[in-house]
Amino acid sequence: HTRSLAWTLENFEVRNVLHNGQVVADDPGSPPQEAMVAWARAKAEVGELEAVAAEIPTPAGRSDAIVDPVGSCAAAPTDPKLSLLWGRVEDVDGTYGQNPNDHSLVLRVDYGQSSVLFTGDLQMMGLSRMSAHFAQNPEVFDVDIYQVGHHGSHNATKPYFVELMSPELAVVSMGEYARDLDWTARRYGHPHHKAVDALLDPAHGVQGLREGIIAAMVGIRGGWEDRPSEFEPRRFAQAVYATGWDGDVVIRAHANGWIEVETEHAPPPLPAEFAED
Repeated sequence: HTRSLAWTLENFEVRNVLHNGQVVADDPGSPPQEAMVAWARAKAEVGELEAVAAEIPTPAGRSDAIVDPVGSCAAAPTDPKLSLLWGRVEDVDGTYGQNPNDHSLVLRVDYGQSSVLFTGDLQMMGLSRMSAHFAQNPEVFDVDIYQVGHHGSHNATKPYFVELMSPELAVVSMGEYARDLDWTARRYGHPHHKAVDALLDPAHGVQGLREGIIAAMVGIRGGWEDRPSEFEPRRFAQAVYATGWDGDVVIRAHANGWIEVETEHAPPPLPAEFAED
């Protein structure tokens, strides 16, 4: 998840760097993060923040010049608000663990009446602790767009948290099904049917609808060693998009709350067994 950091620093004007300060031995994700932090600290004009969960204020998270250096301009008079909601957890009593996923940074972005939540790879323990941290203001998670956690893994999208968000739209970054290699979403059976079930729950799931109903494959078991991952078709009427079946997904969230979605691929024909009654 950090392999593109060097490319990003070379190709974009990076003003600030946020990171969780976690270095994990033998984890291939740590060296690029360490290099990014060293790059930031060598430049006086670049801000740097090591995000520690316990230091993030309630009820609305941290939003300051480091977290949110972006302002309005003549072409876009609405000032987007960026808020940091989670980071590294200091596991002083040994009850949290060092799974790097549960130390992910979580960001909320508000642009006028539109809002988005990015939970990174945060999993069950992280979701639970973060929810408890903001127990007095659960509305901080109420957003329009959910960038689905950990590529749609079963332990990163839980029903209670989807209910807190009540999103109009969700999008999964998972790659193409054909990429059946190590360290791909397909290899691990993402998006998993348990995460998809939470997103498609008629009462508490995604509230918006796609333009047309589609059928797409979801994981029922991830691969392990020589065992291949397994998938089954699922019917999607709600506004759940994924790069695996939609290709590139472009979401334009306007300040008045209007959301536009553009996909690279047209939806495949709906199989007969999934046709509407």
